[in-house]
Amino acid sequence: KLKAEICEKEKTIEEIEIKLRREAEDKTSSFTKIEEQFYHEKDLNLELKQSIDKLTAEVNQKDKAIDEIQIRLKKDAEDMKSSLSQVEDQHKREKESNLELQQSIDNLKAELSDNNKII
Repeated sequence: KLKAEICEKEKTIEEIEIKLRREAEDKTSSFTKIEEQFYHEKDLNLELKQSIDKLTAEVNQKDKAIDEIQIRLKKDAEDMKSSLSQVEDQHKREKESNLELQQSIDNLKAELSDNNKII
């Protein structure tokens, strides 16, 4: 009878050991899956960081190009303003010169008319 109880207890112990081994294997398998997922996400995060760094570099490069274009446009606008001012000044001088010439012509016509009267 005692032998039968011992056999029963040994059988129960074996069943418990098998159950514990299965649970340990399940937990190890779950841990391995979680670990694989962690490393996969870590790789994805690294790829995302590299993509962000690359895009940031591109944005900075384009910002620099935009700044250079704005500087050139500002200089071109200043040059155009200066040229326009010079053209306006030249036009004003030519207008004044034309007015003086017209006055000289009028004076000469008057003088010619006076001379014709004398003759």
